[in-house]
Amino acid sequence: APPPILEGTPPVASPGGAFAGSAGGGLMAPQAGEPELAGIGARTIAALSNAFFYFLSMMPGSVIMSRGLLEKNPQLAKGGIPRIEDLDLTGFAEGMIWILAGLTGALVLQALLLTLRGQNLGKLLLGARVVRADNGAPAGFGRGVMLRFAVPVGLIITLNAFFMLGLVFLAIDYAFMFRADRRCLHDLMAGTKVVRA
Repeated sequence: APPPILEGTPPVASPGGAFAGSAGGGLMAPQAGEPELAGIGARTIAALSNAFFYFLSMMPGSVIMSRGLLEKNPQLAKGGIPRIEDLDLTGFAEGMIWILAGLTGALVLQALLLTLRGQNLGKLLLGARVVRADNGAPAGFGRGVMLRFAVPVGLIITLNAFFMLGLVFLAIDYAFMFRADRRCLHDLMAGTKVVRA
């Protein structure tokens, strides 16, 4: 049954952004106690903030890698391009270890925040959190980390092995956020939604 119509109340925006109500001008009452959905802009900025955080986490390892390659291959510092078989890649291997260590540390931190608070760093900064779609309870580790994050990221990496199809999945995933319930494809997979904290 449709929500009750209240007279004399200000317009209430539906999750999709349009004002709800009948053609005759009736207005839909908000659902009592239900948290407000996080905005598309806030979620987008939060995602970009997380991407920047991951980038920063790999910077120390990238610097170590670059220094190692230049020290082992001084001709690179002079602008020379040696043959692949002549390159000493020991500095590259050490740098990769540090890059993976930094990224792993960032992912562990994000997983802890999502499990304990329902927020990664981006959502923490933008005032949003992940909850279960059915009852608004905390998403927890299984839904918030594994189903909502690890599975989609693994799928993207796998699909990128086939003509960068992972980027297509990422675009489709983002497009789902423009639905009325603002749930991305990974939210539907995990049974979650993002609300204002």
